[in-house]
Amino acid sequence: MTPITPEQFERLLPLACAWAEEQERLILEKGVGLTALQMADAGRVGIASPERIRLMEIEQIPLPQHPRLLQAARETGLLPPDTAGLTLRYGIYIRSPFRGVREFVVHELVHVRQYELFEGFEPFLRRYLWECVTRGYPHAPMEQEALSVALPASGSRRPYFYNGERERHPPSIKISECVTFPASGSRRPYFYIGERERHPAFLRRLKI
Repeated sequence: MTPITPEQFERLLPLACAWAEEQERLILEKGVGLTALQMADAGRVGIASPERIRLMEIEQIPLPQHPRLLQAARETGLLPPDTAGLTLRYGIYIRSPFRGVREFVVHELVHVRQYELFEGFEPFLRRYLWECVTRGYPHAPMEQEALSVALPASGSRRPYFYNGERERHPPSIKISECVTFPASGSRRPYFYIGERERHPAFLRRLKI
């Protein structure tokens, strides 16, 4: 992954926000609402407005067309060809092979909740993208959180990673590296709210 300097990041962030808003508008226009099961999962995740969410099944996750943003996406590897899903606030792209895979939808629903907590594209993308750029996907804490919440839906005790259509579990990555724990010593994942962390009650009673 090619490093991005803080100065480059600040120049790219407005472009990323504009692209994300454009894609959300498209999904909200053409996507479909959540099923009853997905609505129930959204409630368990703690989403405030699940009725606003739309899913759009697609063969390939689109890439930004702006030259600088496209170059950055390719150099950082943040949108590889095998990306299964992408959440843009209340709009979710999901690739056709994963449309009915519950843990993937739950994973994306966690990102919807994170968007809500950050209250907008710019605050969410500033944190999420910077974590991915500096720590690497999937070690970014917000991505780890989505992994840790979605794991119960898969029934797996190990993190899931997908290479094309094939599931693989890299031996170099341990479960402890894919679940973020607060400094308090608690063994529960947490959501970010600005610079503050908390333990939402739903994580203590989550039954996916």
